[in-house]
Amino acid sequence: PNATITANSNNDNLGYTWSNDLSNTIGNSNTITVSSGGVFSLYIIDENGCENVYNVNIEEQLELPVINLIADNITCNNSMATITLESQSELTDVVWSDANEVVSTDNQLAVDQGGWYYVQGSNQYGCESEDSILVLENITAPVLILLSPDTIKLLPNGFYDILIDEFSSGNLDYSWMPTEGLSCSDCLEPTITEYLHDSYQLTVTNDYGCITTITIHVREKKLTSVNIPNIFSPSSRDGNNDYFTLYGNENVVLINEMYVYDRWGNLVYSNNNFLPNDPYQGWDGLFNGESVVNGVYVYLFKVTTNEGQILTFAGDITKM
Repeated sequence: PNATITANSNNDNLGYTWSNDLSNTIGNSNTITVSSGGVFSLYIIDENGCENVYNVNIEEQLELPVINLIADNITCNNSMATITLESQSELTDVVWSDANEVVSTDNQLAVDQGGWYYVQGSNQYGCESEDSILVLENITAPVLILLSPDTIKLLPNGFYDILIDEFSSGNLDYSWMPTEGLSCSDCLEPTITEYLHDSYQLTVTNDYGCITTITIHVREKKLTSVNIPNIFSPSSRDGNNDYFTLYGNENVVLINEMYVYDRWGNLVYSNNNFLPNDPYQGWDGLFNGESVVNGVYVYLFKVTTNEGQILTFAGDITKM
């Protein structure tokens, strides 16, 4: 920074000599520019040889402004971060910039991206100070891995432990909805204690308001139930109990194999890949077109359930 000293007079016939505090001559006009403070002397001689001396004290105002930056971080709760410039000095000029360009000239700067931001502040004496601050982005949601199936089949009066792996740092808030039928609603891995709802949703929130959700569906698992008659009377042909087959609930989807043997182990009837609960797909008491003798016969069924299981049922049937 420089200072300019000018002597004004209406007499154009004056001579000027400037000297510094070391008595060195530094100028011979009515104006000088100095780059440091101190006492400067001006010797003025008029046309009559009369001399006057004037002393000028130039003070140096080189105090740099003290500036400090404070900033929020960008989070899921706070999509804009505010950077505030604090200074005990009166600033006449403020310039903000990121890594690429000037972005503001106010004392505050609102940003929607993380990164380094820079500010330059000037005081009334033209002295400048700079500062920078890093705005962080904390927008990573909690990472959850569902180890349990996303659809759980719950047996009547049964329970199920939900298993979830969580990979996140910091504090997490857990919230299950709905809450009924769970051992806890504010934990990571509750136990489903009874079948009350078709689905549950877990919401996990971290310190920065970032959210991850997991939905688990619940279905009531019914036990496989079959009914195999132990007697039938095809000889009467009265439309009542004329056929022998297997009956089951909705869990039984297919009869893969059906065999009927006489008491000597001879195969008298077989059928494959037909639906349960249809008597006309079963045995009508005939062998080679002839009615077999009344008595006890041995049967074997192999069936497929709605979960792909193969179940085998064996027993005896009395033909009357």
